[in-house]
Amino acid sequence: SNAAAARKATSKDKAVICERELIKVISKGTAAEDDAVETAAQATATGQENCIVALCEKEGSGDSNVVIIGLCCVSAANGSVAFTEYEDDALHSKTETLLAVLQPQ
Repeated sequence: SNAAAARKATSKDKAVICERELIKVISKGTAAEDDAVETAAQATATGQENCIVALCEKEGSGDSNVVIIGLCCVSAANGSVAFTEYEDDALHSKTETLLAVLQPQ
């Protein structure tokens, strides 16, 4: 672009390898794929939002049947982040329920 050429001409460092310019600004509201807007609208209408879930487990204090679960959920549709920590049983009953509700992809 003309602005880049002007900067290069006035720059003290003549060893510029490539020209750089801003092409696109991507925010949490930017659709990254052509069908992303339609997919997000369908997810909102059906109540099934795409999300990424991360889990962390550690032993509970004292009782061997109790575990501490850390859970983080990131929504792909709107960029929201939710996280929590809770006690669960050794069979992970609460975690199974949460994952059934969240339905991560």
